[in-house]
Amino acid sequence: MADARGDCTKRSANFSDREVELLVNLVKKYSGIIECKKTDSTTWKDKPEAWEKLSNDFNSCSGGILRCAKNLTIKYENVKNAAKKKFAEEKQEVYKTGGGTPTTVQITPVDHLIKNMMGDNGTGLEPV
Repeated sequence: MADARGDCTKRSANFSDREVELLVNLVKKYSGIIECKKTDSTTWKDKPEAWEKLSNDFNSCSGGILRCAKNLTIKYENVKNAAKKKFAEEKQEVYKTGGGTPTTVQITPVDHLIKNMMGDNGTGLEPV
């Protein structure tokens, strides 16, 4: 499937850290639609449109390789899952029994941006 910006089926170069940060900031701009949990027909129609707008914004700002909405969606989901995993590991280390000092998990500013966008959905509720 080819689109106006190039072939989306061919493998493109890896995302740079700058591109990942740009992607997460743009997702934050459209998070009301992209992170919406509703499953009605309006939401299903709005999400691809939001990803297309995000793709256009991304390609106009990135100054590098042109990325299609599908690639950006996949990358964002992978980055989001990696951030969830890091915060889960961090939480597990803090509440682990046995004493000693917990090992540190490398959490980036991008991970914190994702956590702030997702709220409790990203890390779960705190134990009481």
